[in-house]
Amino acid sequence: MSAQQSAKLLPALFENIDPEQRFEVLNFGPALPETVTFFSDYRCKLHFVDPFSELPLIADPEGDISLQARVDAAMVGISPDARIDLCLFWDLFNYLEPAALRLIDARLKPQLQRGCLGHGFGVHNTRAPQQDVTFSIERTDSLRLRPRRARLPGYAPLPQSKLKEVLEGFEIRRTVLLADSRLEMLLGAR
Repeated sequence: MSAQQSAKLLPALFENIDPEQRFEVLNFGPALPETVTFFSDYRCKLHFVDPFSELPLIADPEGDISLQARVDAAMVGISPDARIDLCLFWDLFNYLEPAALRLIDARLKPQLQRGCLGHGFGVHNTRAPQQDVTFSIERTDSLRLRPRRARLPGYAPLPQSKLKEVLEGFEIRRTVLLADSRLEMLLGAR
């Protein structure tokens, strides 16, 4: 069963978007119909990468596969020549250890356009319960949440202070505290 959720900071992503200008969006997660339909009204290119399907993003304990190789596999779907204007992180930050987050951040940094904005969810309290949902955009101020088929491994949310420390390609510009101790975040490329 899906649910609708308002998004207070999501509209800020679209304030400076000219519907006549082409832009590129990176969506971390599956290509869901609402998101595809929403962006069909814009002249944009959508990139979908789904690191959630690769969780947990950790090095192979036996040393056969490095963390870098795991991150590279998780980032398949974004071409090296992509120039990203908007990033939809959803709740990815809650499932990545700092080392994996640094590698994804470093991988994205050269592809971020000047003025690139991001949107995502973190937690205000690291004891906040895991929320196994997928996110899609219905309107500039409204999201559709659906339960995931299975519980995701690797839930280990970072406090906001640690997230600020780990992210080098983005800064957290604004946050809104949600009722369930989660944070909605607006990020900007550095």
